[in-house]
Amino acid sequence: MIRIIEAYGLVPVPVDINMAELSVEPESLTKAVTERSRAILVAHLFGCRMPMEPILQFAQKYQLLVIEDCG
Repeated sequence: MIRIIEAYGLVPVPVDINMAELSVEPESLTKAVTERSRAILVAHLFGCRMPMEPILQFAQKYQLLVIEDCG
């Protein structure tokens, strides 16, 4: 996913995850977002599916596109 993002001239910004649940903490997103942010890419890890509602709410607040890698 990183190579795809960079191929389009974008800069990926990794965020910390909750290791017990393999999910993104909203605080991590808040620290990572800037005025240049355009999207959030969610990659579900090791077959786990993290709750998307908090991420969707965050994205709406900051007017960010959400891309979900469920593969």
